[in-house]
Amino acid sequence: TNQPSDNDLDSLNMSARFLLRVPNFFLTSYAPDKMIDTLILPDSADPTKCWVQHAWYSTSGKPLTDEEIETWRALEQRVADEDISIMTNVQRGTDSVVADDGGVLSPAYESCVASFYKHLVTALGDGQALGDGQ
Repeated sequence: TNQPSDNDLDSLNMSARFLLRVPNFFLTSYAPDKMIDTLILPDSADPTKCWVQHAWYSTSGKPLTDEEIETWRALEQRVADEDISIMTNVQRGTDSVVADDGGVLSPAYESCVASFYKHLVTALGDGQALGDGQ
């Protein structure tokens, strides 16, 4: 169950669950009754940019007020701003000559990423990721 902790939007101290559909879609369920879907789309005119779309839902059946939606939008923006700073530095690293061979993933911090890529390589190797071996 997704039980609420201190559901204080100023502290980000809350229970949340994430469902990812790699590479660009995820659902986030926040306790006790909020859900956000996020879709990230590349900008066809500029490969260094992307568009992020969110939709907010209440899972209790109670409609979200404009104030609640704005609170959640501000929260998502704050988290995105933090992530953008990190992703900008990661991108700078992957664009450097040091990463010409693909780079190295940190075993301490990127074991999930490494596991995903190992799974992807295996699936592509036997055709599973392409659907019915095509």
